Amino acid sequence: MGIPPSTGSGRRLPGELSSFVGRAGELESVAQALAGSRLLTLVGPGGCGKTRLAIRAARKAGPADVVWVDLSEEGRDEQVVARVAEAVAAPVPGSDPTAVAAALADRPALIVIDNCEQVRAGVAAFAETALRRHPDLTVLATSREPLGVTGERVWRLAPMILDEAIALFLDRAGADPEDPDARAAARRICDRLDRLPLALELAASWSGTLSLQEISELLIKESGHPLLDGDGRSAPFRQRTLAESFAWSHRLLTEDERVLLRRLAPFQQFGVETVRALAEGTGRTAEDQLRALRSLIDKSLVVCDPTGPRARHHLLTIIGEYALARLREAGEEEELRHRHARIVADQLAALAPLLITDKDAWRDRVRDLRADLVAAAEWCLTRRTRTEPVEVPSQTGPRPLRQAQDDASTGSGNVSDTIQLGRQLCADAAWWWHLTGDRSGLRLLQRAAELNPGTDGALQARVLVGLALVGDVVDPGVGYPSAERALALAEAAGDRATVGLARQLMAIGRIGFDLAAARELAYLGHQEGAASGDLFARDAGGVLVGLVHSLLDQHREAIDWLSRSVPGLVDRGDRGIAGTGLCALALSQAAVGDLAAAEQAARRAREVTEPLHDFARVGVATWGLARILALRGGLAEAEALLDELQRLIDRAEEEPYLPGWYATRARIALWGGDPAAATGWCERERFAATPDLLIVQAAARRTAGDHDGAAALLDRAQDSPILAAMPAIRAELIFERARLREADDPVGAASAHREALRLRSEHGLVLGQVDSLEALAALAGTPDRAAIRYGAADRARTDTGYRAGRPELPRGEEFAAGLDRGRALTLEQAVERALRVRSADRATSGWASLTPAERSVVDLAVRGLSNPEIAAELFIGRGTVKTHLAHVYAKLGVANRTELARSAGESGP
Repeated sequence: MGIPPSTGSGRRLPGELSSFVGRAGELESVAQALAGSRLLTLVGPGGCGKTRLAIRAARKAGPADVVWVDLSEEGRDEQVVARVAEAVAAPVPGSDPTAVAAALADRPALIVIDNCEQVRAGVAAFAETALRRHPDLTVLATSREPLGVTGERVWRLAPMILDEAIALFLDRAGADPEDPDARAAARRICDRLDRLPLALELAASWSGTLSLQEISELLIKESGHPLLDGDGRSAPFRQRTLAESFAWSHRLLTEDERVLLRRLAPFQQFGVETVRALAEGTGRTAEDQLRALRSLIDKSLVVCDPTGPRARHHLLTIIGEYALARLREAGEEEELRHRHARIVADQLAALAPLLITDKDAWRDRVRDLRADLVAAAEWCLTRRTRTEPVEVPSQTGPRPLRQAQDDASTGSGNVSDTIQLGRQLCADAAWWWHLTGDRSGLRLLQRAAELNPGTDGALQARVLVGLALVGDVVDPGVGYPSAERALALAEAAGDRATVGLARQLMAIGRIGFDLAAARELAYLGHQEGAASGDLFARDAGGVLVGLVHSLLDQHREAIDWLSRSVPGLVDRGDRGIAGTGLCALALSQAAVGDLAAAEQAARRAREVTEPLHDFARVGVATWGLARILALRGGLAEAEALLDELQRLIDRAEEEPYLPGWYATRARIALWGGDPAAATGWCERERFAATPDLLIVQAAARRTAGDHDGAAALLDRAQDSPILAAMPAIRAELIFERARLREADDPVGAASAHREALRLRSEHGLVLGQVDSLEALAALAGTPDRAAIRYGAADRARTDTGYRAGRPELPRGEEFAAGLDRGRALTLEQAVERALRVRSADRATSGWASLTPAERSVVDLAVRGLSNPEIAAELFIGRGTVKTHLAHVYAKLGVANRTELARSAGESGP
């Protein structure tokens, strides 16, 4: 039976000395629960706000007669009825619960019993009797653990939600809630203190002495919470400091519960298997441990999340620090820290097979271990090796404690063994840090690599390859050099898996400066994987081969490799590499004009990488999809997609490494007609000024009228060591130089545009050919010729769905017929016609007549390179080199290389 609607004032409830902030949702829910329950117990750790919420809930939902019973000073179960009788002011024996209930029988009543945990048995006995005798009575109790009465409804009070916790802290500190600096400091404090109201109020009480920034810094630096002793002269003794509040709970524990609580202190999160494992060497059984765990949960000292296939548990941060202090007092910290690391290492090792068969499942399982593996690795790799004094907050306040760190006495193994355990943890966790882009993993792996004792080459190889793996998505400059060292060690140790991974990472590292070497390494890794049955090495190597083909603008080959290699990676949950492969596939399909297929692949890349929640992988997939959408005319959708992730990037503590991100943002802004925004995006790139980025930035400067700035940027792009190997970028560079010449030298500009068109045609770059045709149309000497080129380009745009940068078609009768004739041409026919036209003013002989491609060949020939070497350097066919040289000989009137070299020395530019 619930409580009838409130008709009275609730005058017996205690007064409130401060405003009630937050808990709006809980207040409404608790009031509703109270209306439908006869016994409701608010349960939570000390300092979570149970008492204040009970007062408010009673006022909101209580009847005319509300009785408040404070048991904070009572320690005997047999005195509970007497305390209730005093609160009721009933002239009845204080030991007779039936008589107390009878005194309330003539009126509906709500009894609120506060602080029941230390006299649970007495409260339970009274509640059972009183509720049975008085059908209109409702009991609302607060306790750190349930009463255990039949019919009891337990409401576990969680820490405050973040916004309400910030509001509470700022209110108690007297700070401006609109001040962004104050809110930022308050957020850090709330995160540090688990959003527990008592802790926040104690910290806020220092606001008259310290700034909020200083409070935040001290709380983060200091364990034991020296700021949390507060003033609290009017508070109950158990709430004057956090230590006293926790000590109150600690004294109520059984010995088994105390032992388990302190031994759980090193764990950030744990399951029942961990609790069972901790029974070893304690003289307690696994069942004893589980019973103690259940009791600690009931007492609100352990938080349990029973959702999912495995229940997960953790200690609130400040409870964990209290437990750690007790562990140190017991002289067990060294032993338990080592055991913690060993348990995490064993759990990671047990999950290792999933890395090969199902990375999705592996990632999900390791997610539960991530905080523990970082904590364990940190301890192992930075462990003290000498005795030193430690300040530990005890139950009665801080006291110095000299804790021996002697391995022989703790049985935790020597320092070298502990460091090796930490190195093993780092190596085993490398894929997690790679998939999540976690910088803490890079730092730990660097430390692990530095601590190599030189006795285990196989482990050092795994540490180094892990460093390269994490560096791939966090800081390539740090990571890739270690892959080469890992390869040598892994080969010596006969570790084929590490050899394959090291070779793939070396290939990735060479993509930025030596595409030929990158392709060779990737292909070797693919072959070895196929031969050994290592499906990951086979498919990851295949994706890398395809990626290099894509960068070399060999898009048909890229599409073939990527289409064959990606599916297996997706099936096995290798989302990062699969996402990169799908993005490369989309860009290659776009380059050859298949934008519909490109969008499908790009959307799949985003879908595959999204569960990783990783800036690097998700970022590449996002900009890849945005670029394809923009190419198809979906500028608004592309911008929205980029803005969504940009907000996360802007809030990140450290700028994430996202190759291609700002170049794409700039390109899309330029297509949208905003060169200033395009320039701004380019200037935000702080990792690598790639040729692609420099060329887009030059285009933005040109569009804004800064031709000198554009030319300087193009000169920088020209100096890139990989430019010669990337025809699309090379063609775009020529194209942009031509755009700069259009106003002052239309003939020279047209010649350069034809050179870019020829390069794009030779490599099947369909969209680039459309751009070149349109540029040549604008420079055509007659309306008919211009219209034919515009018409052919317009047809190609319609066929491919290419809409980005689409120009306005010329209007008027003089253009109509030419547009129709142009639309009747295929792209190949239109390109052939455009390349046959020679500008009237173009030189037909001498050095001025050489095309940019011919000049490149001449430069290498004069340096003494053979035709095959020139072909390899410029990534063109040997026959193409021979044809270029034949044209050069004819234009310069020379017969061989010797005469060519002489002419270059005498007359060449």
